[in-house]
Amino acid sequence: MGTTTRTPSLRLTEAGGTVSRRARCDREARWGRGARTVVAVARMPWRWVCAVVWVLAVGLFTGCTPSPSLETAQTPSPTATTTSSPTPPPVLVDDSFDAKLRTCVVPESRVGTELLSQTDAELAARLSLAAANAPGQLVGQVVDALSGEVIWQQDADQDMTPASNMKLLTALAVVSALGVDATFSTRAVLNPDGTVTLVGGGDPMLVSEPDTRLYGLTQPGSLRSLAEATAAELWERDVTSVTLNWDESLLGPAEPNPLWFLVPGWSDMVLPPSSLWVDKQLYRGSYSYSSRYDAEEATAVFAEYLRDAGITVPHTYQPVTASTEAQRLASMQSLPLREIVRVMLQYSDNSYAELLGRHLALAFGNPPTIAGVNETLTAWLTRHGLWREGTLILDSSGMVSESKVSPEVFAATIHWAVTSGRPELHQVLRSLPSADEGTLTSHFVDAPDVAGRLRAKSGTHGDSTGEVSALSGYAVDWTGRVLAFSFIINHSLASHDDTAYALDVVVGVLPQCDT
Repeated sequence: MGTTTRTPSLRLTEAGGTVSRRARCDREARWGRGARTVVAVARMPWRWVCAVVWVLAVGLFTGCTPSPSLETAQTPSPTATTTSSPTPPPVLVDDSFDAKLRTCVVPESRVGTELLSQTDAELAARLSLAAANAPGQLVGQVVDALSGEVIWQQDADQDMTPASNMKLLTALAVVSALGVDATFSTRAVLNPDGTVTLVGGGDPMLVSEPDTRLYGLTQPGSLRSLAEATAAELWERDVTSVTLNWDESLLGPAEPNPLWFLVPGWSDMVLPPSSLWVDKQLYRGSYSYSSRYDAEEATAVFAEYLRDAGITVPHTYQPVTASTEAQRLASMQSLPLREIVRVMLQYSDNSYAELLGRHLALAFGNPPTIAGVNETLTAWLTRHGLWREGTLILDSSGMVSESKVSPEVFAATIHWAVTSGRPELHQVLRSLPSADEGTLTSHFVDAPDVAGRLRAKSGTHGDSTGEVSALSGYAVDWTGRVLAFSFIINHSLASHDDTAYALDVVVGVLPQCDT
């Protein structure tokens, strides 16, 4: 018997239910059209003719009309039925939303039949069974990513410590504000008093040497190339000796969040955000940091490169604010924001998340401070109808265990991004690691079929109240429907690994290829 691979697609449903009357009418409309239908009926025995007439009559009295095709149904029909709780008009997302997600191989005999659809009740029962065996307090929600219809939930409005799931909110917020093509500029400027200032632009992936690779990515520029271009411009101006200082005022002072001090070993997991650091890398299979990363050390490296190019530079450097009348000597751009966000989500880089939070605050005209970032994220959620009573955001990376976000907020945010009609937000979702990428390589080790069938942001934390484990993202069920989900465990007394494994078992229910 042959098999058919179903391509990922988002199922369009009416607000009234998952199997809508319009879907039934589509099938009826496809039974016959035009002259072929008339000829077919004319050749039928009289009993079949009566049956056809009866079906047509039922269609008329039940109000069935053919629905527009998926390619053209960009807005609801003017005659679409509304409910007492109307949902936003669905925006269809074709298979290119995430073409890399694998789907189940289904026998041809079952394609297009009622047997193909796993009922939501069956899925909910499986989720409940798996959730019952989870340690600690598990809350969660699963929704149809297109319609927003709730498929399953358990205390979904309960505010929990989200851990690094917070990075998903930060990523969507900063991309929605700046776009995926935004870059951050590091500049060297000549002040009216003859001094040169190295001005940080908040590039989290600034490197010293051209061949330095962060997270496997080659950077478009380096401090050395910037210094060489700066020296060339100084030589053009007959300037061979300068005093060099630095300006990191764009994103405010590089200070740690006071609540980080409550996290054991916090300094091994995050750097105070600065608009000027160099060679910062967190993930090389384990947590590690370069010995050169702060603004003063970045300036010292830049000065050494200027000396290599023949410019005399004293060995003392001061923090300053560059003059508004300063002339640009040279500049370089960061990688586009899409790459920075992808790295941040794939490898759960806390420092990148905190830095992007500062950029988000600036984009909304707020101060790039800890309070400014938290207020901006809260306002962004509120603006898009995603904030819920009790939501508390205290950082942009999830390092702070006192932050509280419910699964309902995460699921609603993913649904909003899917139906936003904005490709850049779809790109953020596609940047989440699949089950065999980034931080998810240690998840679903006993479920190889899950690999490539879901994407999620993981989150782990641990404090005196127990272990925290979280997964928020989307998966393709075996019918090809995309489901948005968020599951969070708090207060688990099991080990870190056992807590994460229990959550994997629950989430692994979603993309199972059962036939």
